[in-house]
Amino acid sequence: MSKIYSENNSQIKIKVGESFKISLESNLTTGYSWTAEYDLSLFSQIGSSFESASNAVGAGGKEVFEFQAKKAEDTTITMKLKRPSASEVLKTLPFNVQISE
Repeated sequence: MSKIYSENNSQIKIKVGESFKISLESNLTTGYSWTAEYDLSLFSQIGSSFESASNAVGAGGKEVFEFQAKKAEDTTITMKLKRPSASEVLKTLPFNVQISE
């Protein structure tokens, strides 16, 4: 099972080949969603999903991104909350990642 990180624990320590998840509060009905910026040579994004907090129409929840480490290095995954068609970023969250052998 992958360890889950959130806005409150942005220091990630992982080994090559292991996977982890980043889970962030979101409400897709606002038009804003999270995107991940990272070095493609260091990670593979192996999934993403939205987990609703309730069955109510327009309810918020969490966007979850799963990554797998490909090689050892210290790096950052930058998560940005924005509308897909806009350049303006509402929120930026850096996750510092230490990948070891």
